[in-house]
Amino acid sequence: YGGADQESQFSLCINTSSALLDNDDCSGAINVVPCALGSCSSGVSVTNTGATQSMSGCYGTAEDDMWFKFTATSNRHLVSVSTEEDVNPVLEIFDGTCGALTSMTCRYTNNGTTYSSINADITNFIIGHTYYYRVYGSGSASSKTNYITYVYTLPAPPSNDECTGAILLTVNTDNSCTNIYNG
Repeated sequence: YGGADQESQFSLCINTSSALLDNDDCSGAINVVPCALGSCSSGVSVTNTGATQSMSGCYGTAEDDMWFKFTATSNRHLVSVSTEEDVNPVLEIFDGTCGALTSMTCRYTNNGTTYSSINADITNFIIGHTYYYRVYGSGSASSKTNYITYVYTLPAPPSNDECTGAILLTVNTDNSCTNIYNG
């Protein structure tokens, strides 16, 4: 259409395999090792090609969910998921075993804008306990894309994180600003 002088580049993938992913359901969850925020060298990267729905979604259509697990090394972890495409990823974290899961949280975006990442900062993990999570694109027939996930261990909150730890500040009595506070 429009003449022979027009060129465009495209990708084509023909696949005759309907092989399922190893982590297509809870029993095949890929282990993610928690690392300190800012010190992770690489996350776990998996494509959702071949993923199917293992259970109903907590939001949207979970027709391409993939499963991961981690053992808590702290009572607070940040689970992070990003994709190479804007598929509005959904992140659901579970406690329990694959046969008896209890949803702890369901995170998604729903503001009319498409996103390629989602995070969950959870503070009630039990150290040494294994937790499961799944990710999927919220729309039906979501794009086939690569998902990258990390589980971060976050630093302890500062001593003044709660009202009881408030720091008393001295007010400057003139414009010299001799009392300056950083935080």
